[in-house]
Amino acid sequence: MAQAPSAAILAAFGPNGRRISSRGVPRWHLRKLGARTLVDWSLETLLYAGCEPVVVVVPPELKEQAAEVCRPYSSVELVAGGTSEDSSMRRALQLVSSPSVVVHDVTRPFVTRDLVGKVTDALQSSDGAICAVPLDETLKLTHATRVESTVDRTGWWRAQTPEAWDCGVLQQAHERARAEGGAVRDNAQVVAGYGGSISVIAGARANIKISSGADFMLAEAMAHSGVISPATGRGH
Repeated sequence: MAQAPSAAILAAFGPNGRRISSRGVPRWHLRKLGARTLVDWSLETLLYAGCEPVVVVVPPELKEQAAEVCRPYSSVELVAGGTSEDSSMRRALQLVSSPSVVVHDVTRPFVTRDLVGKVTDALQSSDGAICAVPLDETLKLTHATRVESTVDRTGWWRAQTPEAWDCGVLQQAHERARAEGGAVRDNAQVVAGYGGSISVIAGARANIKISSGADFMLAEAMAHSGVISPATGRGH
């Protein structure tokens, strides 16, 4: 099994092939965080970690804008996403010829080279690896507005990206799911569903996901603090 990826997929899509709804609000991946877009933040880190090429998957209507953002970088390929998250992933995988691939969500701009290296190293003993952080908050099971019970959070982790995969295993799993008409929520689900082995690597608390305006405000504060920097992941 490969010990290091020579490719990465930067996912700027989501449910229905899009990362963010376009109700007059700029898509997160083309918004500036500090002096860089979210695409820049992740691209710099993935390239600095040695991933080549990086396949960036974007909504079709934003491909030209994304091309301008990616123009300064070498070893970057753009592909228009499909009508669903799994169809977008299959399109990206068609451009990957390396034995292993890193997959990262563009809405997590504070990914680090260290995290990329750790999930990649885990491929020596498994078909795939994800990073995650253990749940440390109290969970309540509710009905309507009433608490029914406290949930035991032992063994529960909150998944992050980056992920790393044996490319052949990931491609085969997605193709089997497509042929069988199965719904695919994420890569780990589809690989595990066909018997693949997946390792869990400790993620980083600073590796936040931007999915709301409040998240973006927090990310701006982190970026402007100087504690976080692209590529090096300084401060993680």
